[in-house]
Amino acid sequence: MPIQDVEHVVVLMLENRSFDSMLGWLYEHDAPSQFIPASPGAPYRGMQNVNPDDFINTVPKSTLTAKPTRGVTGFTIPDFDPGEEFEHVNTQFYGPDTTPSGKPSMTGLLADFVGILNGQNVSPADVQRLAPTILQCFTPGQLPVLNQLAKHYAVSDAWYASVPSQTNPNRSFLMCGTSNGMVNNGDLETNPQAKEIHKLLGMAIGDDRVDAPTIFNALDTAGVDWTVFWQTSYLPQKISTLLNGLPVLIPILAASGHPVAAAAASVALAALSPYTSYLEDLTSGELGSCYTWRLYPQIKDKIPNAAQHFQKLEDFHRRARAGQLPAFSYIEPFWSISHTATDNSGLEKLVTVLGNDYHPPSNLLVGEEFVKEVYTSLISNRAAWEKTLLLITFDEFVGVFDHRKDELVEGVVTPPWGPNGQPPFKSTSDFKFDRLGARVPTILISPHVQKGTVFRSATNVPYDHTSVIATTLKWLNRTDLMPQFGQRTAAAPTFENAVTLGTLRTDEADMRFLDTPKAIGDPVGYGDSFVLKNQNGQYLTSFYTTMLAVGGGSVIPDSLMGICVDLGIAAHFPRIGGDTPATLAFITTDADPTPQIADGAQVMLVSREEGLGALNVLGAWADSSDCYYANEYLDAANVAKQRWAIQKLANQGQPLQYGDQVYLTNMSYSGQRLTRDQGWFTPAGWITTGAGGDYWTIVPAEARVGHNPWNGAPPLTMIAASQQGGSRGAQLWGVDPSGQLRSTFQETPGGAWSPWSGVWNGASPSNAISLAAAQQNDGTVRLWLLDANNALYSNAQTSPGGGWSGWSPAGWNGAPTLRSIAASQQGGSRGAQLWGIDMDGQLRSTFQETPGGPWSGWSGVWNDASPAGLISVTAAQQNDGTVRIWVVDLHNAVYSNAQTSPGGGWSGWSAAGWNNAPPLQTVAASQQGGSRSVALWGVDTSGQLRCSFQESPGGPWSSWSGVWNGASPSHIGSVAVCQQNDGTCRIWALDGNQTLYSTAQTGPGLGWNPWSPSV
Repeated sequence: MPIQDVEHVVVLMLENRSFDSMLGWLYEHDAPSQFIPASPGAPYRGMQNVNPDDFINTVPKSTLTAKPTRGVTGFTIPDFDPGEEFEHVNTQFYGPDTTPSGKPSMTGLLADFVGILNGQNVSPADVQRLAPTILQCFTPGQLPVLNQLAKHYAVSDAWYASVPSQTNPNRSFLMCGTSNGMVNNGDLETNPQAKEIHKLLGMAIGDDRVDAPTIFNALDTAGVDWTVFWQTSYLPQKISTLLNGLPVLIPILAASGHPVAAAAASVALAALSPYTSYLEDLTSGELGSCYTWRLYPQIKDKIPNAAQHFQKLEDFHRRARAGQLPAFSYIEPFWSISHTATDNSGLEKLVTVLGNDYHPPSNLLVGEEFVKEVYTSLISNRAAWEKTLLLITFDEFVGVFDHRKDELVEGVVTPPWGPNGQPPFKSTSDFKFDRLGARVPTILISPHVQKGTVFRSATNVPYDHTSVIATTLKWLNRTDLMPQFGQRTAAAPTFENAVTLGTLRTDEADMRFLDTPKAIGDPVGYGDSFVLKNQNGQYLTSFYTTMLAVGGGSVIPDSLMGICVDLGIAAHFPRIGGDTPATLAFITTDADPTPQIADGAQVMLVSREEGLGALNVLGAWADSSDCYYANEYLDAANVAKQRWAIQKLANQGQPLQYGDQVYLTNMSYSGQRLTRDQGWFTPAGWITTGAGGDYWTIVPAEARVGHNPWNGAPPLTMIAASQQGGSRGAQLWGVDPSGQLRSTFQETPGGAWSPWSGVWNGASPSNAISLAAAQQNDGTVRLWLLDANNALYSNAQTSPGGGWSGWSPAGWNGAPTLRSIAASQQGGSRGAQLWGIDMDGQLRSTFQETPGGPWSGWSGVWNDASPAGLISVTAAQQNDGTVRIWVVDLHNAVYSNAQTSPGGGWSGWSAAGWNNAPPLQTVAASQQGGSRSVALWGVDTSGQLRCSFQESPGGPWSSWSGVWNGASPSHIGSVAVCQQNDGTCRIWALDGNQTLYSTAQTGPGLGWNPWSPSV
């Protein structure tokens, strides 16, 4: 498929990781399915063929040495931010005593990192412990999201940072094709206060201005819609809260027994006060503090109404799920600004934050969750996903290990201003912009990309971030806009050749990291989501932030509690018995996690709640009687506080399954298990550790991604089906989450099904709340739809199996206001019949007086009386030509009524609980073939499918099944069923994740195939 058929490009640029440190072990045990361009004999350029002894790093005047290792000791590795500036990268590439020229050795990372640690006053013992981690590389088991995406789609093992330096110059090359000569963050700052704050905090502000055309200016010129989705201000938004809140907080702290914290806050306020106005502008959380808006002035200066193109991340998720993304989306992460993962000292702890951008020393469990959420939203709308291309890349490699050297020499790339030109800003480093930074992970994700692809440049120029601009302009057929981006972009290789598949893939949900439906008895693996329920039926629920010394509450305003967490006098506490169960996961740092968690395993208990950020690992601590969440620690004493041993109550020694009951014993406090705090002075609802302890049931969390749906269906909210006439077999309609009608039909009786339509029949009434369809006696099918205003529309075929006549106006056939509908073919001299439940819960009806003929006026209450308070209705023609109707009332009781002859009168309503039916929420029925007559399915109050069938035409009915067909999709919300033209029946069910399942009979009136997808 050519890339021109892609309608939505999404670019997610993350922060500061090298290729080998993230994806180096991706193909350790197997090989890619294809290389683009074909590269016979050239393996994946990962760590699997690297000899670590070739990259031994040393430190001058020290005995400390280290070499690259497989696997990391924690998810915050490296635990301190490595050197990012140009001077540090030169040391990392060439060593501390070598002039940066020619092919680098990649043996200076350890020495540079030791310098960073010494600069942070890390003790000599901790330097010895921490410094070698700079050469540790994550395994696929430790970073499952990034690695599974890379293997499931396409990865480039030859994509390089544009500049051997830090964030701003590298992001500028993706934005503008140039950094205007900026080498380090801060080179192009225009406000002198930025340098003063740098001195105060020991951290560069990087409030640069790159006055150059951006990719968004080009998109605007081309008339292409685009949006920047952002999350927070470039510098931590907490600084703005700090400046406004400290004058209120300081006296409260002093008066409530926290004099040390009050003094620290006073020092912070005094230090920052001279810069209040500038800092509030930088950190307000308003558009003016957005990184992309702030650093690239030609966006707001030259694009009309540019602010309308900037939206928050929640808008991305909403629009992606609705299939309403623009042609080009750019996602900013939540920025990490911190020297260390834990225990920042002094003023720094109040002005730093760890985000979801993968930037060291952030918690990569948070970054992985962020990428998972982006991917989950994109695949949730099948129709839009089919036209989408997602690119994930990183801005720079920062000082972590990567082994490739050959492409890092001078002259590999062209400066944006050409070999003889000059940049607008001349850096004191005299860098010529003719060499690259190290490799960064870059993944291309789309149903049009072959699984297991590795893509590289087809030219002598490697990929760098300017390839995004070049490929985008080529995709839009607007290469005439290329010159404004300079010579680097003009020479950049493009990657449209990696989009190779003409047949869409439908396996986007076949990845272990996704939150797909789980059932009791399913295995529990590391990273699988669950909720915990204790023996009293109480769930571990959402966290509550409060003071460590108070536990149940304090006089500190909620808006300022985050500052107290930074000061170490408050924390995020899990609770029990609240409103919302917390979604949790067991995590291990093992390089190769087992597929199923073993009984006795020592695990981290990690919460996936929004608002915790990096403080997501539950621990038992000495400074509080109750457990609270903190960032992952790497030192031995604190590691034990965040480790829990799993002990099963039954089937001991067997791997963990959903539904198992377990004790969770803290590894720091011998024999202490996770339990309710029942202390005299502790408010109810807190969690502690105790000698006896509660036991906990591992309960499946709510799924966020369904299995690959039947026939590649989009997410749907409701469905209806009908047998077809002519050469077709049957047809299914569904309403997608945007309220539009979609459809697929069986191309021949018993044969294959067509791909899903876009908006069916070219247009449909919007925001449907109920559907019904039936074959009329002349062989044509009629479809009805109720919209959100309870107005009824209809559309009918012009001939059996043929085209459609078009939608009626609202209020078809003078319909009353209805909230649910059902239809059936009729026998005798009539054609079909439609029933509807009106706003009073009463049944109304109209029927086709002759096959293909006019329709009767609407009845009052149908059949003179009907059960009251109805919530569901269905009907089907039986094999003797009569029709039977069923309804369900507000009490989930089932009633039925049947014709006395084909097209004739009705026998009268049964009593409640027809045929001893279980309590049901909704019902669907269909005529059967073979020796049977008709079958009724219902969704019971637990969301499971149940069934009863008529054993012979006009004969008795079977007893109700248990869970039908041995198993059914869970939390079913909508069911449709019809007889196909070969005499077999097919049933469809939508689960709680809007995923479509289906199964069909093996022959008319016979047994049933397994569900597709499986349940």
